[in-house]
Amino acid sequence: MRAVLAGMILVSGAIAQTPDLTTLAGGATAYQAQVKWIIQRSAEKMPDLNFAYKPVPEVRSFAQLLGHVADA
Repeated sequence: MRAVLAGMILVSGAIAQTPDLTTLAGGATAYQAQVKWIIQRSAEKMPDLNFAYKPVPEVRSFAQLLGHVADA
């Protein structure tokens, strides 16, 4: 009985955290959270020495790009 109750509590908690994908706002919020997570992970994985990296001189550095996204 305790296992069933614990399972129900865990499942209800997981359902409560699920975004409402049936509405436009819910889908946009879920997409924003996913993109935010990807950007944060890329910033964490980039070594500190490479934040000034520019593939070509005409584009922003990695750090400038992260700053631009953070400002938006």
